[in-house]
This record gives sequence, structure tokens and C-alpha cells, in this order.
Amino acid sequence: MIQFEPAAFLCDDLDVRPAGRTIPLENCYEKIYHIFNLVRISRPEMTSIAVCGGITDGPEGKDFYAFDIYVFTAEGGFFLPTDEANTLFSTAGILYSRSLFADLLSSVPTEKGPIAN
Repeated sequence: MIQFEPAAFLCDDLDVRPAGRTIPLENCYEKIYHIFNLVRISRPEMTSIAVCGGITDGPEGKDFYAFDIYVFTAEGGFFLPTDEANTLFSTAGILYSRSLFADLLSSVPTEKGPIAN
């Protein structure tokens, strides 16, 4: 059974840091900064981002799975659309919610057969 604990990282021009507490996953920092730079290209009004997700503690050890990207601006902020966030996670090499549940979803029977990924 996979254990899951909510987690988030904040990223701006200065650094990447865990939100709220220390998360021992420094190997994610470069990937999250890469996402920050990609978002900055398409959204120049952005000041920082929060990558939200969770830490899994499964048979292969601890890892971070991302679910959402919140974009901060001077006027407030917004969540990126799911498809765009998933593309950014995939590009940066971060595991994300679709990959976390992909095997589970493909094995769930429906009236027409398994759910397609």
C-alpha cells in the first residue's frame, strides 16, 4: 500500500523551497525551477508558482507526485488548467496525478471494458 502525505513547493526567481515544512526531496528542486521558467515564457505577469501534490512512501521509497500548479501574480493568482499542468510535469520529469493512478484506472472495469488512459 502506498502512503501519501500532502506537500507543496514554492518557486520564484530566487529559489525553490518547501511550503510549510521541510520536504526531503531536493532532487525535485531543479525540475520545479524548470517548470517555473516554462510558465514564465507563456505568462510574463507571473511572480511565482506553487507546485502542489504529495509525497508517496511506497515500495520504491519516497517520491513527489504533483497535482496542481498555482500561478501567483501581482493581482492575485490562478490554477493552471489540468492538461497544461500535466504537460509541464511530464516535460520536467515530475511524476503527476495521472501517472500515479494510470495503472489503477486502466484496470477498473466499466460496461464497455477497462477505462482508457
